[in-house]
Amino acid sequence: MLMNMKLTRDVEISLYGLTRGFLRLILVPINHVMRARTHRVQIRRLIMKPTLLIPVLFAGMSCSKLQYPEFEPSSDIVNYDQYDQTRLPILFDAGVYPYIEITVQGKVLKLHVDTGDEVSNLSLTSSQMSGLTFEYTDMEYKTSDMQGKTVVKNFFELRDVQIGDYVLEKVLCTESLQRPAPYLMDVGVIGWHLLKKFSPLIDYRNGAITLYKQGHFPEDVNLPNWNTIVLNFEPPLTFSAQIQNYNRVLQLGMDTGSLMVGSSADNCGVENWIRIEIPQNILNQYSITHFMSNPDFPVINGVSVTSNGSVIENLDFLYYRTEQPANRDGFLGGDFFFKYRVFVDTPNGVLYYQSY
Repeated sequence: MLMNMKLTRDVEISLYGLTRGFLRLILVPINHVMRARTHRVQIRRLIMKPTLLIPVLFAGMSCSKLQYPEFEPSSDIVNYDQYDQTRLPILFDAGVYPYIEITVQGKVLKLHVDTGDEVSNLSLTSSQMSGLTFEYTDMEYKTSDMQGKTVVKNFFELRDVQIGDYVLEKVLCTESLQRPAPYLMDVGVIGWHLLKKFSPLIDYRNGAITLYKQGHFPEDVNLPNWNTIVLNFEPPLTFSAQIQNYNRVLQLGMDTGSLMVGSSADNCGVENWIRIEIPQNILNQYSITHFMSNPDFPVINGVSVTSNGSVIENLDFLYYRTEQPANRDGFLGGDFFFKYRVFVDTPNGVLYYQSY
């Protein structure tokens, strides 16, 4: 499940597949082996020399078999008819990673908001599962890791879950295998698989994510004046675009979990990410800086992205080339969400965005 590739004598990149479409960009100093045990899996993270900074890319495993029913708000939420939307306060782990709080069987749990996790409804850590009543099901999904090995994950059914105003009779969950840097909270995830059943308004500036019933729209914002982009049907939350001065059409995803974390919580960035090679003559037209002054991590500053006439301006992209994920050339990550308020009309596949 872990594949290492030497980049230089002292730097290596680790690709660790967790879920289809699940991607993380995290810089961490490593001076020991971090081990995590779950019911069935032991994960070895990284070994590196002290003081070195390493990119850890959690690239997605392809989902070859998915054997569980979709979460259906109208039937699975007890009080669905009472509310057209629910507002969830957003806080930020290490200042960059958004998380919310939900209540499960009277216990308050923190969950990172991860639009890049296409498989999970809710994914809980072992410590969060402790003391909860749940039941494993006979449903499973099969994935392939970076080395082609089949991995099977089982689901458990969790009852008495409250997300904002909504009370869920039941929801299928998985145990989280994500192990963040030491200065990030070891908490679970609320994934796009659940969020896509609503039309979410993501508003970092005002510290909230509001989940609207599909077909409902925010009434307290002038949505017709926002910019719009038509999203692809597959992969989820992607669109075709070009960056200025470069005529190649790119496939860009949107991931609230794409971020850069340095050697401490004070060294965090929120860059977007481009993984494919950009011609040098194009790069020469931009201001290039380096994350934490590290020459291995150039950042292309002030990029404009255009999609069918709609322009997203003033984006900063980490320029780091990898082979995966092959179906996306890059991601709009924390930098985008901190600069733009976003509403996703999920049933119609339209992204609305407005700069702060």
